[in-house]
Amino acid sequence: MRVLRYVAFTAVMVLGLTIITMDKAHAYSYNAWVGLTGDKTIAINPFMYGNISPGSFGASFENVFEFGINKDTDFFISTGALNIAGGVFVPSWGMIRFGLGDPNQVIALKATTGFGDTNSGTGTFGPQYHGVFNFGDTFTLEANLWWDLSYKSLGDMTITAIVAPVVKFDKDASVAVFLEIDPVLTLAGGSSSFALNVVPGLSFLNGTITVGLTVNNITGSAITLGYGAWVWVPFSFGGSAE
Repeated sequence: MRVLRYVAFTAVMVLGLTIITMDKAHAYSYNAWVGLTGDKTIAINPFMYGNISPGSFGASFENVFEFGINKDTDFFISTGALNIAGGVFVPSWGMIRFGLGDPNQVIALKATTGFGDTNSGTGTFGPQYHGVFNFGDTFTLEANLWWDLSYKSLGDMTITAIVAPVVKFDKDASVAVFLEIDPVLTLAGGSSSFALNVVPGLSFLNGTITVGLTVNNITGSAITLGYGAWVWVPFSFGGSAE
């Protein structure tokens, strides 16, 4: 009951604030991280996601807080993800990011706590690249590259790329459509595996709200379907939100 009250409170607060704070774009695609948060800016970024098929319908909730330390640096912290139906907890994480002289070109270092990680019993850490490339008013390309290394064994790692072309229906990006392509290479215990995931979806109000359909492991024999949605609400305290 406490979890449901928390989810309901957060959803009402964020959706209400979305109506009055939508002047700065976050990512348009579902999984990509993009430009810096902005000087003296705090953003709230709650996610809802889960499984559709095969198996039973699932729902997990995660809240990410983003802090713009200055125009060249920001810091993200996740409260962790909670499976609302089953009570399964995904570890919380933190990430510090630095601009490369351009707020749309970013390098980052992410680390998970490892608390509650049932896959390996330990956390992960690794560098990331987050980039945005704008081609006129209607086309944007979002690109990420992530390395997740295990604290337990540095030879065990996951390398994820995200390439997401975005088409905006107007110059204000009131509505945009994206097709996210996510190849994932996993190295563990001397063996390797590859998966290709795609996420088609829609973004609304200049990157304030995004919804997507996740199609996982399309190159394998066990394709799964899921969904994801998030909202992004920034609050600027006298700084620049570029």
